[in-house]
Amino acid sequence: MRSSTTTPGASCRGHSKIDFVAYYNNERYHESLDNVTPADVYFGRKYEVVSEREKIKKRTMRKRKKEYLAAMAA
Repeated sequence: MRSSTTTPGASCRGHSKIDFVAYYNNERYHESLDNVTPADVYFGRKYEVVSEREKIKKRTMRKRKKEYLAAMAA
């Protein structure tokens, strides 16, 4: 009888789970968490991340409006 530890690929499956959990907690954005990662929430970075995104969004919108108005004037 084979044990699960001798099954081919068993160690790979273990790493896949570890990799998935790391991805899920540290890289994947969660809509229910205002599109930040669980790690950002856990370590108290949620406000910082969300406010930085808002700054970038406002800056981008100003730039696009300026470019649009310049194109319309030309």
